Amino acid sequence: MEREEYTIMKCRNLRNSSLALFGLASLLIYVLACTSFSPDDKKVLYTALDPASGLVGISVYDRQTEKSELLFVPSMVEDGGESTLPVMVRAQWLHNGKDVLVSWASPKNSDDSLHLAVVPFLHKGPTRIYMIAAKEAASRLMLPLAVSGSHLFFPAKTNRLARLDLDTGLMSYNDGWDDDSCVLPTRSGRDILYFTTTEMGIMNPRTFERSKQVTIPESEQQGEQQVLVSIDGGQYGYLTTNGPTLVLNLFESGKPVRVLPLQATLKETEKLGLLTYSMSQKRLYAPYIDRSKDDKSSILGFLEIPLDGSPPIRTVLFETKAEFDKEDTTFFFQPSISNDGKTLAVSTTYLSGKKGANPKDCALYFIDLSSPKRTIKRVAIPQGPRNLLSDLF
Repeated sequence: MEREEYTIMKCRNLRNSSLALFGLASLLIYVLACTSFSPDDKKVLYTALDPASGLVGISVYDRQTEKSELLFVPSMVEDGGESTLPVMVRAQWLHNGKDVLVSWASPKNSDDSLHLAVVPFLHKGPTRIYMIAAKEAASRLMLPLAVSGSHLFFPAKTNRLARLDLDTGLMSYNDGWDDDSCVLPTRSGRDILYFTTTEMGIMNPRTFERSKQVTIPESEQQGEQQVLVSIDGGQYGYLTTNGPTLVLNLFESGKPVRVLPLQATLKETEKLGLLTYSMSQKRLYAPYIDRSKDDKSSILGFLEIPLDGSPPIRTVLFETKAEFDKEDTTFFFQPSISNDGKTLAVSTTYLSGKKGANPKDCALYFIDLSSPKRTIKRVAIPQGPRNLLSDLF
C-alpha cells in the first residue's frame, strides 16, 4: 500500500513566516483557502462565502450531483466582552466520514483562542462548540488539525501537548514537549505524527507514548527550510534552492542522507507554496504564483516536480490583476489530494477580498491528475451583495 505524505514547516517557520512576516491580515488571505476530501472521495469541504451575511463559512461539494451546499457559518464570537467576526475558517472530515470538524480564529484573539465546531453530516445530532487555549492559534489553521478518533491534539502554551475529547469536552495534558513541537493526523486516524526540533515519529494517542523514527541532524535543527515529513514518521526531508534549482535532502532512519537535485527551474518571478508528495511518492506538487515583471498581473497555478529528474509540469489556473504584496504570495492557496491520488482540489475563496480580483476567479478548482493535459474543473463560489473580506484589505 502506498504511503501518503504530508508537507509541513517547522513550527517556528509557521510563526515567523505566517505571523511576523506576513502579518495577520495577510495570514487571513494566504493560508486558509483549504479543501478536504471525504474518506470515499465523493464530497469535498471547502472555504466559502455566505451570500446572505457576507461571512466566511464552509460548504460541501457533492462530486456526483455536482452541487454545493453551505454547511456551516461561524457566528460572532465574544473576545474580552467584545463581539468579533470569525474570518479564518478551516474544515476537515473526521475519520468516521460522518462528522465535520470546523475550526476558526478571529483577528483579536488569533494568538490565544481556537474555536471548534463538530458538525454532524450524515446523521442527526447537535453541533458541539468548543473554545480552546491553543498556542499561536492562527498558525494551527495552516495544516490539518491532529485528530485521532474523537480526540484532538494540539500544543498548549506551557510546553505541554493537550488532548481534547470532541465527544465530551474533557481535556488532558502531557508534559515534556519542546516549544517548537508540531502534531499532525495520520491517514488511518489511529496514531498521531509528531515533529520536534530534534526528532520525528509516531505518538500513541491513548498513552502519549512516542516512538522516534528519525533523528533530525543537529546541523538542520535551526534551519528555516520548508520541511517534508512522511505520514508514518519514517522519512524527513527539507527543501533548499541552488540558484534556480530545487534540492531535496532526505533523511531516513539508519540510512545516509540522500541529496536529490530536482529539475525544477524556477522563474525569477515565481514563488512556491507548501509542497506535498503525490500518493505514489514519485513527484511533488506545489502551488505557485508567477508575478509579471511589471507587477500588473499574476498567474496562479500548480507546479508538478517529478523526482526522477524529468522537467516540471506547470498547470495554470488563471491570470489575475489582483494586488498582492511582494512578500506574502507564498501561501496563497493550498491543495489537497483525493484519497485515490487522482485529483487535486483547491479553493481561491480569499481572493475575493483582494483589490483588482475578478469575481469569477473565486472558485473551487479540481485538477485531474490522471489526464495528460491536467483537465481543470471550476465550481463558482457565490459572493452575494456583501463581502466582509473586502473590508479587511
